[in-house]
Amino acid sequence: MEYITIMSIYFIVPPAVMVASEQKNFILSKKLFHIKKDPYMNVKALILFTLFFANIALSSEEKNNLKTICNSLSLRKKIGQFFIATVLPKNNTNMKINIKKGYPSTPKNAKELIKNCHIGGIIFLGKSDIEEQIELTQKFQELTNIPLFICQDLEPGRVMKSRLSNTTQYPCSQEISQKEDNEIFEIGKSIGKLCNRLGVNVNFAPVVDVNTNLNNQVIGDRSFGTTPDIVTHCAILFMQGLQSQNIISCAKHFPGHGDTIVDSHHDLPIILHNQKRLETIELAPFAQMIKNGIDMIMIGHLLVPALDDSETPTSLSKIIVTDLLRDKFNFDGLIVTDALEMGAIVKHYDPAQAALLALLAGNDLLICCHNIPGAIEIILQAIENNIITEQEIDEHVMRILRAKQIKDQ
Repeated sequence: MEYITIMSIYFIVPPAVMVASEQKNFILSKKLFHIKKDPYMNVKALILFTLFFANIALSSEEKNNLKTICNSLSLRKKIGQFFIATVLPKNNTNMKINIKKGYPSTPKNAKELIKNCHIGGIIFLGKSDIEEQIELTQKFQELTNIPLFICQDLEPGRVMKSRLSNTTQYPCSQEISQKEDNEIFEIGKSIGKLCNRLGVNVNFAPVVDVNTNLNNQVIGDRSFGTTPDIVTHCAILFMQGLQSQNIISCAKHFPGHGDTIVDSHHDLPIILHNQKRLETIELAPFAQMIKNGIDMIMIGHLLVPALDDSETPTSLSKIIVTDLLRDKFNFDGLIVTDALEMGAIVKHYDPAQAALLALLAGNDLLICCHNIPGAIEIILQAIENNIITEQEIDEHVMRILRAKQIKDQ
């Protein structure tokens, strides 16, 4: 491994992705690492970020350094950092998914978005071959000066099985909850090691929804259990296992997707519980995850009238994202939307407009937007029209840079 020095801040990047930069604020090594004989050499040259997260205090000097980096970016490049683009590696299964999506999600398209829109990261969806994914990740990282978030849903059970074709499979979270504490931690740690091998630095796991509705097919055995105590206990252990391998852990789906029948992949679910019930069941695990150092929280696409009676989806609601999660729960980590390509959003909103609304609500990262170039233009127009200020843009960018930061150890 080598360090890229960025205004006295360090990002770990393998030699395979070292590139030269013309920007004076980025001093990058020109040394390249060539993979020749060992087919697993790219595994040894992982794109590992040891990440200092939002709950770790920064010194005034470090904050100033991050601010310098932020100020060096054009407004368009700052906005690009908000977007996590979909990537479906090329295979027959994924090609069918791509056609169904109706918009390009190929590796080629991702490269164009990295180069032209300066996006902050990518998410691998569909099914990937491990070696192909490692190779793609290295190629993506070579295209940018600020390291990308490489994201994937590697939660144990059926979701992970649908993401990787040739790796160890783990029992579902419901089964994991029956194991001893050290075993739960070790499963999180093992998946963290797999993330490192893949170059994945953000794992959208664990699920902390409380499975109180047996007819809920979208969550079901993805949940650790039917009570907040069981879910919280297991989710913290799993999170700590991931974090022991320096992987960003993301709790989902705030404010709680456990008691729904409608699948938000297809349409917008509604939760009709009162606020007291929500606080004691749905919201309780998230509060405890925050107290125990969760790095990132994903906002689900839900209607929860007891929390916001405006009929605004939770992921687009300032009341939910900023007033509740950011302010009342005092969460200073990264907030990310669930996929903006899901039926709960695209059936009711224009994709680019939804991205703006999600940003205005207080989300830092916007996943799987159908139209990233269009969304960037809409956000630029919103700044020009004083709908959102550049200072607010900078606050999100600073939070993103801070999550990608590592102190020199």
